[in-house]
Amino acid sequence: MKVINPANNEFVTDYKEHTSSEVPGKLQKAEIAFQAWKRTPFAYRADLITSIVFRQICRIIKRSR
Repeated sequence: MKVINPANNEFVTDYKEHTSSEVPGKLQKAEIAFQAWKRTPFAYRADLITSIVFRQICRIIKRSR
């Protein structure tokens, strides 16, 4: 599966498509992760997401120089 940036139509990356036999296991793992995530305190989740966004912004700035 190709990922295309909709803002500029540039290719971003490829992901391997899952087979129909892989999907149930992937969905189960996603559900387990979601259950753990929703029990994580909001302040921690907010700090984590803020940190990730900050790192991404830094990468964008570095690439633009």
